[in-house]
Amino acid sequence: MNNGARMRSWAVLKALAAEGIQITLIAFVDPVETKEEHLAEMKRLCTRVTLIPKTLRSLSARAHYGERLWRFFSGLPFGIHGAKSTEMKNAIASLLAGGDVDLIFSEQTDPLINLPDSVNVPLVLDNHNAEYLILERYAAVERNLVKKLYAW
Repeated sequence: MNNGARMRSWAVLKALAAEGIQITLIAFVDPVETKEEHLAEMKRLCTRVTLIPKTLRSLSARAHYGERLWRFFSGLPFGIHGAKSTEMKNAIASLLAGGDVDLIFSEQTDPLINLPDSVNVPLVLDNHNAEYLILERYAAVERNLVKKLYAW
């Protein structure tokens, strides 16, 4: 675990498992960073584990400026586009179709783009960041007008 969000997610998984809750984990993972010992530990805590390979791209890479500009006019935040995944959508739909799901728990809003239009189980969102505040604070100190506008 190399950042606060991952450490927090891991602590939540461990706490839920310690309470005897059966967990099916469907998550994005960076294939470069995923180690066999991490996978073994996930399988120890969770009844089922489905990992969707997803390499996170740098938000500051110049190569993606054109895509970000196009996404700017799409009406959806950039992070939502990055989380949209046919593989994730299919994994969630397949799990829900099995009928063994009592609750969906998500620590971020972006991956929720992959939920079916209608979900018949409760959804718990445990957001560890107030992203709008982070962007608001960034925009308040950013000197580059284009970056400030993009953050807004």
